[in-house]
Amino acid sequence: MTGFWVVTGASKGIGRALVNELLDRDFNVIATSRESQELDALRKIDHVTVIPADLTLRSDVESLCSSILDLGKPIRGMIHNAGRISPIDFMHQISIDEWSENIELNLISVQHMTQLLWPRLQEAKRSRIVTISSGASIRALHSWSAYCVSKAGLDMWAKAVAVEGQLDGISAISIAPGIVDTAMQETIRDAPEEKFPLRHTFQNYFDSGDLSSPQEVAQKLIDLIINHTMEQTGMRFDIRDL
Repeated sequence: MTGFWVVTGASKGIGRALVNELLDRDFNVIATSRESQELDALRKIDHVTVIPADLTLRSDVESLCSSILDLGKPIRGMIHNAGRISPIDFMHQISIDEWSENIELNLISVQHMTQLLWPRLQEAKRSRIVTISSGASIRALHSWSAYCVSKAGLDMWAKAVAVEGQLDGISAISIAPGIVDTAMQETIRDAPEEKFPLRHTFQNYFDSGDLSSPQEVAQKLIDLIINHTMEQTGMRFDIRDL
C-alpha cells in the first residue's frame, strides 16, 4: 500500500506488537523510538523504515519529522504510543524538570510531531491518528501526577484534532489498552512503596497473571486503529469494551 503508518515507541511492548500487526496487513511502517538493540532489529524487516529519536528533545522531533517529510509519501496513520510513567513521587516533591519531561514526551511531542507532519496527513486524503490512553487519564492515582495530567491532556488533544481534522479527512481517537505486561509495569513495581502506596496492587496484578501481553492487546486493537470511521472521531475507547 502507498504511504506509511508512523508508530512511536515502536521498539518494544505495545508499539512493537502494533508494528507487527500493521506489517501483517501489508502496510509500510515508520518506526521510531530511542536507539536500542530492539529498534535496530527492526531495520532488518521489510517495509519498515527506522528513524531513531528521543521525543523528549524537540530538536530530535524536528529531525525525525524532517526525515519523514523527505520520504515524500503520504501518512495513512499515526500511532502515538511512546510514553513514560516516571516520575513516581509525591507531586509536591517531584523535580519540576522530571515532571516537565514527562509532559514533554507524553503530550507535547505528540502535538509537535502531528503539527509538523500535517501536510503528509492531508495528502493521504483519509488519515487516522491514534493515541494510547490510560485509566489514569480519567482517575487520579497517588504519585502519578505527571502521568495522569499528560494522559488526560492527550485524551482532550485527540478530541481537538477530531474537530479540526474533519475538513482534511483526518480522524483521531484515543484507546486505553488496559494493564499490559510492559517495561512500564516493571517501573511501577520497582517504585518504593513509601513513594507509591499502590505498589502492592500492581505487584499483585503481575503475580496473579492479570497482565495482558502486548501481542494480545495489539490483536484486539488493530482493526479499530486502521478502520475507525469519521463518525467515531474524537471518541475514547477502552479495550475492555471492545
